[in-house]
Amino acid sequence: MKITKAMKKQLQSTKKSQNLIIRGRIIWIDFQKGKERLRKSTKLKYSPVAFNFVKKNYEKYLENGAEIWLKKEFIEYENSLVEKRLERDKSAIKSSPKPLSFDKLIADFLSEKSLLKGSTNRIINSYLNKIKVFFKSKNLENVFDFERNHSIDFANFLIKNGISTKGAFYQYFSALNGLLNLAVKQGILEKNVLFMPKVSMLKEAQKCPFSLDEVELLLKNSTGSLNIYLYIAFFTGMRLGEIFALTWGDIDFEKKEISVTKTLDFIAKKINTPKTLSSYRVIDLLEVLEKKLYPLRKDSSLPVIDFSVNKIRASYKKLLKSLNLKFRVLYNTRHTFASIMLSKGEEPMWVGCKMLGHKDLNETFKSYAKYLPKEVKTRAKFLDELRL
Repeated sequence: MKITKAMKKQLQSTKKSQNLIIRGRIIWIDFQKGKERLRKSTKLKYSPVAFNFVKKNYEKYLENGAEIWLKKEFIEYENSLVEKRLERDKSAIKSSPKPLSFDKLIADFLSEKSLLKGSTNRIINSYLNKIKVFFKSKNLENVFDFERNHSIDFANFLIKNGISTKGAFYQYFSALNGLLNLAVKQGILEKNVLFMPKVSMLKEAQKCPFSLDEVELLLKNSTGSLNIYLYIAFFTGMRLGEIFALTWGDIDFEKKEISVTKTLDFIAKKINTPKTLSSYRVIDLLEVLEKKLYPLRKDSSLPVIDFSVNKIRASYKKLLKSLNLKFRVLYNTRHTFASIMLSKGEEPMWVGCKMLGHKDLNETFKSYAKYLPKEVKTRAKFLDELRL
């Protein structure tokens, strides 16, 4: 084992009458017995505390079998030191003049970010507001009440509120992590217990598409803007932001096409460019959707969905609950379109590249290969004609 500078310093400070050696992370004593030079393991792993303990009890270690009962004594000694430190930490926290208010902590956090540009501050504020709602939903009055298991609760809270992409997950957890680190820095918390759960495990609800029967049930029982939204989502596979950015002028009823050229940025609350270059696309207006939208058409500049995303989400959750359907995020409609179309035999190129806006079929197969129909049939039947 490599001897560190700290170890060398401790070894050099050892009394001349004592000779201590660190071998394989274990502290050994080197001593003279008569004319014989002996070495004896203390059975203690090196640490500054263990080293000092051995120095203080060097003479005792010379006795036969002493290393066994001294090891037990060291454990008790080490535990007492830990308890004393914890008591000191608790006393320091209790006597700390710094407020435990969650709102005050957020204000301090934002003051540290005050030099960031305005758009970045607005984004951080949106994350913090969502975190405040989570704390309130769990009756957590301040960061003192946040426990390790709340990390999973926070992840599930984000999913139920439509935060479904991996990048967004990390942004929200990063904001909460920053808050808790500030609390540690201020002496409010002893340590930050937040951890980031595996998104793949938590997003099971998002990946579980609706069946065709469930789609029919939802469409028959929804009304108003939610009904229009679900029709578009289930029969185009468009993304959430793309649907909310859709205007009547984007729908060509003569050519039976919909142009996807923009998306709504929900944080900045403004129309933006699509997610990727392949997201710019012209998709088919299926007959079932055309029959729904044609009687409702308005001025070309008006949005097709005139409700806010929060109102749509609230109505959607209420509808799922009334129909006793398993909760799935609103974005699930995109997965539902892909899974149903592929399982019914529609061409993967049409589903993935034309309708969903995937850059190539690899992206489509990566997510939806399991929905491709697996027909049981004899392959290469024509080879039977060969006379072999």
